[in-house]
Amino acid sequence: MVVVAENIQAWQNHAVYGEYLIHKLAHSVYAPVMDGEAQIALGTRYFEHQAEMDRAKWYNGVGIYYRMQRNDIGRALESHHVALALADGVQRPSLVGRKALTSTSLILSKTGNHIEAQKYARQAQGYAEILGNIAGQAYALCIEAKCWMALSDFRYAADLCNRSRTLLESSGLQGGTLDIFVQQQEAEIHLLKTEYKEARHIHETTINSIPPGQPPTINTVLSHLNLALIYIATEASPELVNKHLDISRQHFNTTFAYPTGRLYCDMAHADLYLRTGQPVAARLLLEECYAAARGKLEEGATFCLERLADLSHGLNDQYTTAHWANVYLGSALKSKDSLAMMKAIKCFGEIFLSNGDNQTALNLFTVALGGFTFMDVHRWKGTCMIRIADILAARGEFLKSREFWTSGRVLLARCSQVTDTALVDAKLETLKLCQRMD
Repeated sequence: MVVVAENIQAWQNHAVYGEYLIHKLAHSVYAPVMDGEAQIALGTRYFEHQAEMDRAKWYNGVGIYYRMQRNDIGRALESHHVALALADGVQRPSLVGRKALTSTSLILSKTGNHIEAQKYARQAQGYAEILGNIAGQAYALCIEAKCWMALSDFRYAADLCNRSRTLLESSGLQGGTLDIFVQQQEAEIHLLKTEYKEARHIHETTINSIPPGQPPTINTVLSHLNLALIYIATEASPELVNKHLDISRQHFNTTFAYPTGRLYCDMAHADLYLRTGQPVAARLLLEECYAAARGKLEEGATFCLERLADLSHGLNDQYTTAHWANVYLGSALKSKDSLAMMKAIKCFGEIFLSNGDNQTALNLFTVALGGFTFMDVHRWKGTCMIRIADILAARGEFLKSREFWTSGRVLLARCSQVTDTALVDAKLETLKLCQRMD
């Protein structure tokens, strides 16, 4: 790359020079640009004298650099807006404009503005369809699916992913990088619904798709990270978790210039601290990650808030936990994330239950149960059922409590929650013994 950089300076009057400058920034996640601001200044001066569409390409590249390598969301968004205005001024629609639209949609969704992000994703689909750009259309469909995931409409998100994959298959693009990306979004839907086995299968397939000896792609590294999170959630051994977490951290530190990936690794590490009984280390790392993600990575901020707001983790006293639960609920309401709303309500249920206000807790768990049932989120639906059963049992309503314990147990077992399932078994056995004694 150094030799190319030295030799290409003599080609400044050739179109390849501009393409080189764009490629360098747009692919900086694979080859970090150490002097980014200087390169941007150089490229901007060069493209001042080039055609408008070439300038639009340049600003798309700048936007990708700011988003991926620098995690500077504001500048990234501004760059893509400039690219779209330039491209649309020359030709509407255009491939350059379509790329600006999908990039803008991604950024808006990452910052929690999912409704606006949907508009850009749909506009990108329209551009791609008119241009006959099948891959672009499939990608834009997948980006819209990510918006619906964030809004907790998992059925429609899955439908969009299916439509995206159908387009790719119809044009012979199945099995490629884009197809793998779409499959990973399908895995994310499964993960959000706590369908851990299905999500794990997709990520394992992604990792195994890389031939031996071939370097990993950013998709496979993200699959390692997701496997670590899945193994944490399903109580696998810390050694297995660390195996995948170490692989992802190593590549985000060396192979890819992707700060967001490193932040995700830190969040997963905090989750592992929770699993292994290290609440102080978990709390400090979660608070640090939340500060880094807030306003830039809504998904990451939500991840941290979900854990900080959960009294059962023992990270803080009730007052501080209630503060985090308020922040969690406010964030969910702002971004219209229904899943996070129900999780926050569940967190409040835990707080009221610990204070002995069983009726308020019952009301909150009932509301959350309805939401989780509608979204078909198995683990948290099961957890709410268990909490409701506990409250009913304390009231002496043993017939109803047995029904809730039994139904909740099925859901927890489906999600590989071995410890919680065993606790429910013990409660059911105790109830059975008490009934025999009566």
